[in-house]
Amino acid sequence: MCCEQKVSFPTAAKRKLLAALDIYRSANLLVKRHGEDVPIKGAMRADAMFEKGDLDGLAVWKRILRAVGELLSKERPAGLRFNSPKANSPFP
Repeated sequence: MCCEQKVSFPTAAKRKLLAALDIYRSANLLVKRHGEDVPIKGAMRADAMFEKGDLDGLAVWKRILRAVGELLSKERPAGLRFNSPKANSPFP
């Protein structure tokens, strides 16, 4: 048929990458909204998840808080280069 398309589902690696992107997007949004207070706000959300017994939610908030820490860090990770065409590129 002319309109049939093969449906492809993301592989486990793609799902993991998408999940990581969502974590960093969430962290970035929180930093934009709350600035330097975001670790406190995030910790409050993580505590709320723990109190509700939502361990999956707690794990997500812990990942978000770790990403927030990276975004707010003043240090550049070792070996990271900017403004270079091949900087951090997976392609030779």
